[in-house]
Amino acid sequence: MEQLTLPSEAFIIIYVPIKKGEKRMDELVEIQKMRLTRLDNALHVLYHSDAYDIVHAVDITKLGLTLALLNEWNGNLLTEKDLNLEAQANHNTKLLNEKNEERNKLITFIFNVVRTYQRSPDADEAKAATQLDIITRRYRGIQYGSKSHETVHIDGLLIDLKKAEMTPLLATLRLTSAVSLLETANAEFNKFRKARTASRAKKDLPKIVEVRPKTDAVYERVIFMLQAAYLSGSATVDKELIRTVAKQLNQRMDEINDTFSQILARRKSDKSKDPKTPKEPKKPRKPKDKDDPDIRLPETEEPKKPGDSGKDKKPEGGGTPKPGGGGKKSEGGGSGTEGGGKNSKEGGSGSEGGGGASGGGPEIHLPEN
Repeated sequence: MEQLTLPSEAFIIIYVPIKKGEKRMDELVEIQKMRLTRLDNALHVLYHSDAYDIVHAVDITKLGLTLALLNEWNGNLLTEKDLNLEAQANHNTKLLNEKNEERNKLITFIFNVVRTYQRSPDADEAKAATQLDIITRRYRGIQYGSKSHETVHIDGLLIDLKKAEMTPLLATLRLTSAVSLLETANAEFNKFRKARTASRAKKDLPKIVEVRPKTDAVYERVIFMLQAAYLSGSATVDKELIRTVAKQLNQRMDEINDTFSQILARRKSDKSKDPKTPKEPKKPRKPKDKDDPDIRLPETEEPKKPGDSGKDKKPEGGGTPKPGGGGKKSEGGGSGTEGGGKNSKEGGSGSEGGGGASGGGPEIHLPEN
């Protein structure tokens, strides 16, 4: 029979059948996890420091952990602390933050002026703002990105604004000084950044982005070994101690999550307090061609002529009205066409003269002047 050979890195999965209704939850220990990559450098170091202290405070042999693993964890953690302390203590870092804040204020001011003056009642100012908006709109929001990306975008913005055709436009909106200040602040920011790089190079420290993944990887191995030791049932393992350590790690993770949520809420609140820029004015509709005018006449009825109201109307008595039967209605009968008087004494009979109510003639409504 041919023997099956497995590679050295293969995993063997053992299936243990569980009877129906059997509970196995007592053999599991849950330790919360979160995306540690989301945390900033300070919170990242804080959580790992507290987690390491929790694990290191007990007998690690009863947790199924090795001293070599904890030493590797602590070594990466100390390197992270050095990097954070160096970044906070470096004077150039403080100057960088100050200059970056200055750049952000100038950029926001320039963009707000350009957008606001598009609604200026002065035709020259509105025209200049509209032309500058074509250039600046592609750079909106650069002050909210990383410092490195912002520096590159500011360089491009300054190149566009320093062109000869932009000079009169900036002068019209009185932005010449603001652009010069932005250029100076950006140059000083680059100077402090280079000085900080030179200072770090002398200390020969690794980058924080290289150390953090190593610290997280060791932490994942610690969690895995704690859970494996709890399931193994080894005589040297203290399950109750592992449960206690797991509860403490979970509690610390909850506290870090709350702190991280508060930081995000504060950042969102600070961003919402930024002065809102006015909306862009709507572009006027394109006029239609002269050959195809859109003219709409008012839909009104033609004025009625005197006598038209009874033209097609039949008399109340029925039949076709007789000549002379339709005089003006009066107290004793109206004046007819052939002989009706003004009143009943002068007027004729209803058939010949002014027909009264008994004359049977149609009513004629004259238009009111």
